[in-house]
Amino acid sequence: MKKAFVFGLLMLIIGFVLWRMIAGGFFDPSRKVVAGVSKENFSWFTCANCGKLFMAEATTRKGNCPYCGFQMMLVTEDKKVMGAGADDSDFVWFFSPACKKLFFAYQTHELGKCPYCGESIDLTAPATIDLQQPPPRLISMLRANMGKLFLGVMGVLAASIAGIYIFLENRVIMSLEPIQGARSGKERIDLSKRLIKRKRLTLGASTNDDIVIRDPSLKGAQCSFSFVHVGGKTHAYLHGKSNQPISVNDKLQYNPQLKNHDKVRIGDIVFEVHAHEK
Repeated sequence: MKKAFVFGLLMLIIGFVLWRMIAGGFFDPSRKVVAGVSKENFSWFTCANCGKLFMAEATTRKGNCPYCGFQMMLVTEDKKVMGAGADDSDFVWFFSPACKKLFFAYQTHELGKCPYCGESIDLTAPATIDLQQPPPRLISMLRANMGKLFLGVMGVLAASIAGIYIFLENRVIMSLEPIQGARSGKERIDLSKRLIKRKRLTLGASTNDDIVIRDPSLKGAQCSFSFVHVGGKTHAYLHGKSNQPISVNDKLQYNPQLKNHDKVRIGDIVFEVHAHEK
């Protein structure tokens, strides 16, 4: 069960990461920011130190000149005067991964600074999508159906986890293979993880028993299994009817613990124990 939980959690994390990659810009965060951006939301600023122009969003806080790093206030006052006569087509957009914001500046091919957070930015035209260019068709379709896609992924993950859980619950932990006294292999006893959770199981020819063996050689013999879980391991014990001894490896024992390759006699049938739990 622990393995199923860890596997399901891992699949959930992977699915969430993939979903975030698609929803967040398909591996490139600048795509999400750039797509649909309008320069009308940006203001003109001029640096009092180097005298160069740039465009950024007003923050009413101190910022930096992207060219020389000079600190200045990023306010919207006099933006029309400062930008008068400037051709904004000469400006290139740059994206700061640190604060995930855009600004516009001249391409200098030199190291500059983000006007918002001061992170070092190479002022070289980025080889990415242009402003207001729509995202690829596949990405547009995925984003348009993001809700359905997310529900579908979660449904597949839930079904996978449920399938893994059912598989693990039905996994055979221990089996008793008839090697003597049985007419066929149909009398094999499989103890699954789901069964041993019941702590105690009765075995006999009656329909009221948890494990029914219809072989006439059983001769009405009845016994029961009990299970103890210690440190992630399961220990199985066999109890005879009315606390009678059980023949294990040709020796009579009371409530013996079953181990791999033990030979157990129940009635006239001899079973060999096979432990499958690792």
